[in-house]
Amino acid sequence: MTRPRGEIRQALASSAWEIAGASPLGGATWREAAAHACVGFEAARQTWKDMVRSGQLVRVQPVRVAHASRAMSLCAPAGMAATRSAADAAEELITAMRRWREFK
Repeated sequence: MTRPRGEIRQALASSAWEIAGASPLGGATWREAAAHACVGFEAARQTWKDMVRSGQLVRVQPVRVAHASRAMSLCAPAGMAATRSAADAAEELITAMRRWREFK
C-alpha cells in the first residue's frame, strides 16, 4: 500500500499541469509553480526535486530567469511531455513533407 500524496505535492502537480499547458515553452519552474499554488518556496523546492526524481515531472530545458543567478530547469508533467514531444515530431514531419513537395 502506498502513502497518499501530500497537499504540497498535489498543489504543485496541479499547478504544473496548468502552467505547462498555457506556456509556449511547455513547462514551469518550481518558483512559478509555488507562486501559482500559494505554497512556501522552501517546501516547494524540495517537493519539486522529489517529483522530478520520482518521474512525475520531466525536465524540458534550462531557462534563464531574471531573479536567479543560474539557469532554472523548466519541467513538465511526465504525461504532458510525452504528448508534446509526439506533437512536435508530427509537426516537424508535416513541415518537411511540405518543403519537399515545394522543392520537387
